[in-house]
Amino acid sequence: MLASVKAKLAPPTFEDDEKKTYRARLINVMLNLGIIVMGLIAVGNLLDSSTPPRNFVIDFAIIGIFLFLRRLLFAGRVHLASYLILTTTFVFQTISIASEGTTLTPTTALFSLLVITAGLLFNLSGIIVAIITCSLGIASLILAGQAGLLPAIHYADPTFQWFAFTVTFALTGGLAYFSQQLTQKVLTRAENEIRERKRVETELLKLTQAVEQSLACIVITDLSGSIEYVNPRFTQVTGYSYEEALGKNPRILKTDFTEKDTHRQLWETITQGKEWHGEFVNHKKDGSLYIESATISAITDRDGVTTHYLAVKEDITERKGIEEALLTSEARFRSLFEQTHDAVFLLDLDGKYLTANQRAAGMFGVSMEELRGDVLSGATILRQYLARMLAGEEIPAYETIFQKRDGQILPVEMSIELVRDANGKPKHIQALVRDISTRKQAEDQLKTANEQLQLRVTEVETLQQELQNQASHDPLTGLYNRRFLNETLEREIVRARREKDVFSVIISDIDHFKMINDTYGHQVGDQFIVALARLQEKHTRGSDIACRYGGEEFLLVLPGTRLDFAVKRAEEIRLKCAEVSIQHEGQALRVTMSFGVACYPDHGQAADEIIIKADKAMYISKNRGRNKVTAWGQDESA
Repeated sequence: MLASVKAKLAPPTFEDDEKKTYRARLINVMLNLGIIVMGLIAVGNLLDSSTPPRNFVIDFAIIGIFLFLRRLLFAGRVHLASYLILTTTFVFQTISIASEGTTLTPTTALFSLLVITAGLLFNLSGIIVAIITCSLGIASLILAGQAGLLPAIHYADPTFQWFAFTVTFALTGGLAYFSQQLTQKVLTRAENEIRERKRVETELLKLTQAVEQSLACIVITDLSGSIEYVNPRFTQVTGYSYEEALGKNPRILKTDFTEKDTHRQLWETITQGKEWHGEFVNHKKDGSLYIESATISAITDRDGVTTHYLAVKEDITERKGIEEALLTSEARFRSLFEQTHDAVFLLDLDGKYLTANQRAAGMFGVSMEELRGDVLSGATILRQYLARMLAGEEIPAYETIFQKRDGQILPVEMSIELVRDANGKPKHIQALVRDISTRKQAEDQLKTANEQLQLRVTEVETLQQELQNQASHDPLTGLYNRRFLNETLEREIVRARREKDVFSVIISDIDHFKMINDTYGHQVGDQFIVALARLQEKHTRGSDIACRYGGEEFLLVLPGTRLDFAVKRAEEIRLKCAEVSIQHEGQALRVTMSFGVACYPDHGQAADEIIIKADKAMYISKNRGRNKVTAWGQDESA
């Protein structure tokens, strides 16, 4: 029965709104208390035979209103119920006090409960409004009583009056206690959630660091295969930056060397929620091939629904190469071993043959009868080992040479073991002789092959160096190209900013170069470009960077060089350029160059800004008649 009553008095809960649930609990408690208070008041009125009938109507009307408000509460209209319970309570208290004719009635104490209730439901604003409203209500009742507008004062049973005040105080305290307990639960839950969130954040940080520092490539894609995350190892292996990989499909790495059914089997496996293992032959951004081992699986949410795919991949190119080399070497030696049969001898303690197998006779080119009684070639070494074997020492296999009857020298590997009789007395020597001439020959061949392989590796490394050089240098002039400049200039910006240093940029352009190409042909133009490139390169220090910036444009980066020194350097190069001549059809052709100079950090904080300022300064030189050096900021009016 107690459980049934508790269930009927229980408040509604709203899982998606914690604040709404909290307010609903408070209102439910207040409504339950209000119903109890009204019940007590109704009982008190019943005990007083002089109670007017209207009081009973009011009592039961209020109880009905409270029950209606509980229905609103369970219907989810918590905000409306909050306003109505405060309004109803205030009206009820005012009417009750007015019906008694004095503010000394027990219901007056409920004004304090009304203030507390308003504060719990609407915080400080609710308290302020409730205080003002209750104060005005009391004031109105007092004025009405003084004006004789209220009925004559009727004093109920003093004992019940005391009881009603006490119950009101108890209910007020109970409501405050309930609010404190509910608040404590909310705070405890919040603390637990914060603690759990910190734990999860710590675990997530650990996981993130592990992924970021992993030696394996980590790739996360959405359900369509578009990349959403790659770790730094992926960028190191493939050459694709994080930004370049983002949004792309892993097919950017695909080659025709991977078996055709691999990708189909992969998708069939992971779409079924299973984990796939396999290998790919992929290509990097620079086109070079590599082999990777991959494990791909689905990432699911709490409901088990697949949201992403996770790939953990490892570059196994080097390991594969070693495995193939080992397999090749093993196969080669296994073949040699299968073609080799060991010779087994029994020797007396002086090294004479007692008996041998057929392979032994064939190995030495003699018959079994001729072999018996002969002294083993290498018996001197055998006798040296005999003393050690008699002392209980095991002699490892060793290499020696035998001389066959025809005088041919045979390299062999020999394993010897001392055989004792039942009493432990040395009886004879058992020798296992293996013809290693084929192995020796194979070792020599392997050594030669390794030398050839090393030579090939050297050639490949040289080729790779040449390819790297071609990727960063202009093919016509041999100067650095624009791609290398962009990468280097960004690093120079970082270095200069960190060390609070300066650097200057000189941009130069051949004057009237189009006219030279149109008049004498592009071959002459190329000759001028090469000659002037050599001149630019000649006037650079070890730390300077000279590059071909465009068709007939050159760019010099001078680390640690102020603007005035850069202008002097540009002037020196300009004068030398005027001395350069190209012989064409019996005449010496000459050209001039215009220069623009800019300096970091005076003319900009970014690489693009410095280059633009230097380029604009160069065009000022062009506009001023060409064959001049202009530093940015010296003559912007031009």
